Amino acid sequence: MGASAVIPIFHFPNWEYPNIGEIIIYPEAVDSQETYDGVNKLDVLGQVSESSFQTDVVKLSQKDLIGGFRNWSKQNVGIHEFTHLLDKADGEIDGVPK
Repeated sequence: MGASAVIPIFHFPNWEYPNIGEIIIYPEAVDSQETYDGVNKLDVLGQVSESSFQTDVVKLSQKDLIGGFRNWSKQNVGIHEFTHLLDKADGEIDGVPK
């Protein structure tokens, strides 16, 4: 999991994720919500959400976190979710980092 956090910020000197409050690892899919595409039930592999204390909670599927590094591909849930945190440093997840 640590590599997932470091990779998006590797060339940003002295970077710290400003609002991480908690990181939760689930054995399988993140079970806090279910998503539907209209036909198929989709597993949630990771999620960044805001807690009541204005800190971010990162939820990750352990199975998919390991799989993202074992089968190096564009589907690395850890890097994906920590990139959302990098993007959210300016207050919103909008695809444009600070």
